[in-house]
Amino acid sequence: MFDQEKTGKFIAENRRQKELTQKDLAEKLGISDKTVSKWETGHGMPDVSVIPELCEILSVNSNELLAGEKLESAESFSQKAEENVMELMKTNKTVNAKSRWSFIGGIAGLLLLFLYMLSLGGFNGNYLIRFIDLPSFCCVAGVTFLILVASGNLGTFFKGIGLAFKKSSIAGDGGAENDPDIKAAFSAIKTAITANLFGGLFGTLTALMYLLTQLTSPEQIGPNVAVALITMFYGLFFAILLLPIRERLHR
Repeated sequence: MFDQEKTGKFIAENRRQKELTQKDLAEKLGISDKTVSKWETGHGMPDVSVIPELCEILSVNSNELLAGEKLESAESFSQKAEENVMELMKTNKTVNAKSRWSFIGGIAGLLLLFLYMLSLGGFNGNYLIRFIDLPSFCCVAGVTFLILVASGNLGTFFKGIGLAFKKSSIAGDGGAENDPDIKAAFSAIKTAITANLFGGLFGTLTALMYLLTQLTSPEQIGPNVAVALITMFYGLFFAILLLPIRERLHR
């Protein structure tokens, strides 16, 4: 694995030689000074997208940057280049393995939940129809979209979903904390989660108020309350679906 601490010290040393502060370097790269600080303290590695420009600013090459030291001889340069290529291949293999297992885990989780839903009705597929309620869906989705529009986050919300499933490069750059686009997307997803919960609560309360005014006998209370709670279930369900997306953006 790459020695993040060694690379960080190398970046700091060459930055100081160029008489640049962390803020100066960050501004030249279009990132935050917190990101530079994380690199230099060994808590992160530069993203591959900024490595060429970073090397140019520090007057080093990419092999030296990743190795965390100056490579004087052609032999050491060739050796480190080979080592860096091998490390990059290992990193890429690890990322692909994680993606593969994430996909398998997701499919397995959905299948198990589906079997659970079927088992509630004695493996009667018609039981699932009880959870499909178009008015509840419209209520939660409508409230969520209105809140996203009012907060100016609708476009960012959809962009955030795309960003969350983009393949990441070498190492984290600090995630939502540093990248403006990811930070905005992270905020939009958080807003959507809150909006879903609010939409579910709003739908349930309004449905309860309406249904309770229409009751003619106490026996109808239980079934009507159950129907009203479906909207809350929808809001909670959609909020839970967005949690993994929020966490991917955070990382």
